[in-house]
Amino acid sequence: MRSSLLALAAIALAAAAVAAPKQAHGPYTLDSDGKCRAAGGQVVLPRLCDVLPKDCRDPKTQRYVDCKTPGAVPAD
Repeated sequence: MRSSLLALAAIALAAAAVAAPKQAHGPYTLDSDGKCRAAGGQVVLPRLCDVLPKDCRDPKTQRYVDCKTPGAVPAD
């Protein structure tokens, strides 16, 4: 009785492992509803879709600066 119960539990665990969802891998994009989705279609954390702008300017001098500079604004 005990061995059949252990075998049944092992089968249940193996079935659960197969049914587990796959990990979401990039690239991550925003869909039309504004949700961040992975390449496989899974909804992922919104911060994965946050991308820094490529070009930024200093608002006072209008010169291009690194986007990590405090006060920098995205260049249009």
